Amino acid sequence: MDIGTVDEGMYWVSQGLLLADWGQTREIASNDDFSEFNPLLGRTPSLTEVNLWFGGALLANYGINSVDCDKSKCKQLKRAYLTGVIIMQAANVINNKSIGIGFKF
Repeated sequence: MDIGTVDEGMYWVSQGLLLADWGQTREIASNDDFSEFNPLLGRTPSLTEVNLWFGGALLANYGINSVDCDKSKCKQLKRAYLTGVIIMQAANVINNKSIGIGFKF
């Protein structure tokens, strides 16, 4: 399998999970029955704060993925970053869904 194809797939999975977490975090911000656990957003973020946070996260993820890596070390770092994003976001989305948090856009 071409390594570019793997990295591209990982990028799109990470973007999709960020979008899912964004929708769930918007639900948290709109529902007093839930509170946010991200200390940078605070326990009760506003929809504006949530939108700014995830808009920035999606842009940062795009920017990091857009770096042209010719060297092996750069490719390893990019893959490690994407792996971390996928693991963290999948855990967040699965946990949120398990406690009844839906998606709101």
